[in-house]
Amino acid sequence: MKSKTYCIKEHSYFASDQYVSHVTGENILLPHKLFLNLEEFILQNKVDYSDTIDEFMVTGYAKNAGKVLKAKNYVGVIKTSDNSTIEILPKIFMSDQDDSYSKTKKIFLKMLRYSDDLPVKTFNQANLQATNMNIFDIFIMMFLDELVQVIRQGLKSSYLDQESNLNVFKGKLLVNKHVIKNTVNKHKFYVGYEEFSVNRPENRIIKSTLVLLKKRTTNKLLHKRLNEYLLSFREVDVSINYAQDFNKCISNRLMTHYDAILRWCKIFLHDKSFVNYKGQDVAYSLLFPMEKVFEKYIQKSIMKSNLFRDCTIWPQHAQYYLIESSKRFKLKPDLVIKTNNRTIVLDTKWKILNNQHKDYGIAQSDLYQMYAYIKKYNAQKVILIYPKPNNIAGNSHNYFEKGKDLVIFFIDLENINSSLKSLHCIINEESY
Repeated sequence: MKSKTYCIKEHSYFASDQYVSHVTGENILLPHKLFLNLEEFILQNKVDYSDTIDEFMVTGYAKNAGKVLKAKNYVGVIKTSDNSTIEILPKIFMSDQDDSYSKTKKIFLKMLRYSDDLPVKTFNQANLQATNMNIFDIFIMMFLDELVQVIRQGLKSSYLDQESNLNVFKGKLLVNKHVIKNTVNKHKFYVGYEEFSVNRPENRIIKSTLVLLKKRTTNKLLHKRLNEYLLSFREVDVSINYAQDFNKCISNRLMTHYDAILRWCKIFLHDKSFVNYKGQDVAYSLLFPMEKVFEKYIQKSIMKSNLFRDCTIWPQHAQYYLIESSKRFKLKPDLVIKTNNRTIVLDTKWKILNNQHKDYGIAQSDLYQMYAYIKKYNAQKVILIYPKPNNIAGNSHNYFEKGKDLVIFFIDLENINSSLKSLHCIINEESY
């Protein structure tokens, strides 16, 4: 079945080709049937009365476009039952840049490497170059890159209980079943026995995932790899009960090389997804809240950087409350850094600022939050980190008040190492 990919960025919208003939800006026109399927998916997952998940898209109306489906702050991929692929990418680059799409996807994939949810142990640099693939196919490539590590170490076998009606006796005779089966066939034995086999639950789950992904992708390169790896599982059955086989999986030091691949399998087999969106016309969805992706990327980039090796760093510090007497309104900054007897608090905000707005469009509530951190942590400096937009020059903007320093820092996602050097200089009050 022919596959087509439709891609928008955060806060853009899809319109139907039944309502209008074209749309402007970063918005995209969808075939009406696909538009209706996506709309139904949104309505099925509407969460007006739920505190567990947020809406990833909303229905509405736009001037000169009629009814539209507008993306919010979730990014990722939706695969529909007719094999169409819908991508929602972060709003990082402006649409008038020729390489905006490939740059955005490459940066997004780099950020996902630091996600706790995405089970990537080995990250092939070729994945970052595969910008001609849709995100779903890139995830399949990541899955296969993890799987090849398992295959190279050898598929695990174990002794499994078997029952069979055999011509030779082995194991233990199962008397009741033997009588039923072999009243006529006197030369046979219905026995129970143990067999050393690769047909264990972990391998059944992996094979089932490979079979499923063959149906979900139309990419010829991936099909070739999927068929190649299926040969390694030719002695393994497909799982007939995913949940039951997942419960039978063994986790110990001999099976650690299976950990990442089984997490991938949970994602693809729908036993576990990052956001539990479901719909009749949607075969698969994998959506990430962009605020969390950005937060985790900045946290881990700082903590892994040698620039900050002399600092003491606490991620997601949660020691203080805004109202200590009743322990209410817990404060939880993304990072607290101690260096040279000074306390610096860092917090990330996923919002594309604009120099056309007063104070770049920074929310007043964000600044109130920073001043609460200054007071409770007795911090000498608080740093509010935003992604750097194209239309803002420089790395930071400072606000001073009575010896306290509030810094608005713009991190360049395309040149993260350069930004970390600048951030290190600000934290240590060095020139850069």
